[in-house]
Amino acid sequence: MIEVYNTFTPHACRQLINQFNADDNKKPGTTGDDKLKPEWKQSTDLGCNFDHDATEEYNKIIRPGLLKAMNLYVEKYYVLKTGANFYVDPTYNIQHYKDGEGYAESHIEYMPWPNTNFMYRMLAWMINLNDAECGTEFLLQNQILLAQQGNVSIWPAYWTHHHRGVCPNIGDKYIATGWCLYTPFKASDT
Repeated sequence: MIEVYNTFTPHACRQLINQFNADDNKKPGTTGDDKLKPEWKQSTDLGCNFDHDATEEYNKIIRPGLLKAMNLYVEKYYVLKTGANFYVDPTYNIQHYKDGEGYAESHIEYMPWPNTNFMYRMLAWMINLNDAECGTEFLLQNQILLAQQGNVSIWPAYWTHHHRGVCPNIGDKYIATGWCLYTPFKASDT
């Protein structure tokens, strides 16, 4: 259930990298618990939001290609169309891994932490913004997705798809990454 779609042009990817490099709001990358853990993850991250004007320039580029890939995924896994009520989480990150950096620790995207949307994560997505001498390793699937510019990868957010970066990076790697969330049922829905 790991699918890859090439829905971004090299021009769009370069635009996102240039905007990211010029952005003063970048920070050292943190793990899911919002902590700096350099033994797990070393990167420079920019938090973005599809609902905020502050990241509108990124959103204009990311939204069309992401939605195209998401529609292709849903067409392949039709049960998502009929049996799951979900949406693209408005929050996402753009990340830069420099030479020698990476996300070395195996992790999942779903986290049952109270008072967070992490517990509603159903799918994860990642856009490779450049070709890089590295990728993402899915341990149970024994599969490595190479970092190829324009590719959008989509996979389930659960323990079945724990993954890590192929580390250390050789050269630079730029990605945008985010999630799709279940719409939680209310007692009145049943």
